[in-house]
Amino acid sequence: MKRRYLNKLSVPCVFIFAVLTSALVAQEEEKGKSIDATSEPAQKPDPRLNQIEVQAGVALSASGSIIASSEDGITLLERLINSNALYAPRVSPIVRQIGPYYRIPPFQLSSRQFGASYERLFERFSFGGAFRYTDVSAGLKIPESFVPGPLVNVPVPVITRVTPEIQSRKLLACSFQLEGVMSYHFNRDGEWDPFLRTSAGVGRGWVAGIGYGPYLNEVHATVGAGMRWNLNETTSLSAELNTTGYWIVTGPSSFIDRTDVLINPGKGSIYIVRVLLGAGYRY
Repeated sequence: MKRRYLNKLSVPCVFIFAVLTSALVAQEEEKGKSIDATSEPAQKPDPRLNQIEVQAGVALSASGSIIASSEDGITLLERLINSNALYAPRVSPIVRQIGPYYRIPPFQLSSRQFGASYERLFERFSFGGAFRYTDVSAGLKIPESFVPGPLVNVPVPVITRVTPEIQSRKLLACSFQLEGVMSYHFNRDGEWDPFLRTSAGVGRGWVAGIGYGPYLNEVHATVGAGMRWNLNETTSLSAELNTTGYWIVTGPSSFIDRTDVLINPGKGSIYIVRVLLGAGYRY
């Protein structure tokens, strides 16, 4: 009886022993794997901590006292032609026949920016500097105009030209800029790296064009956000949307003769919303 009883229990006992042994072996293997995993060194961040980048972009919108004064200047020119205080060969004969109905089309502003920057990476932050070129131009349709002689009691049809004939885009001002840059990166070493960026700097340029016209001095500050696409460990592409505020002071120009300097604000502010595309190299 007793032996038969043991014989009946032998098969399940062997099975249970085998299962327990397999479980213990699997547990020991898992422990070994976890020990091996913890013994491996953590992945080190990318040692390339220097970033250079070139950017180019255009303005989406602009506002400020300089924009308002420029619009006022165009409106004043329109009123002077309509009142015959200025003589415009193409327009004045018609104005004298039908009345003061002449209108100058609104000008279409645009702004370009090109630049190169260097930044040193520190964890999520980076600090550096940039050199940029920024200009502002306008699409204009302005008639040639003169000061009429009879207006100042001079017996000649016209005395001096005030504005040239403009039926195209004209460069209004340009500036070469130096600035300090600080960025915050959300995923510095990842494929997609959203970032915030701020900068401040100074610039010097000219009102009428590169190397021409009254001087232009300005200070500015920028805040923006963007996305960097790290193609590999060294190269990247980026897109950035930012807003820059400028305070500008310009040199004097002739109040009457606007053949070279169409608009001269003297001093004032301008705020530009801009989109920039860039390409970077990390080393």
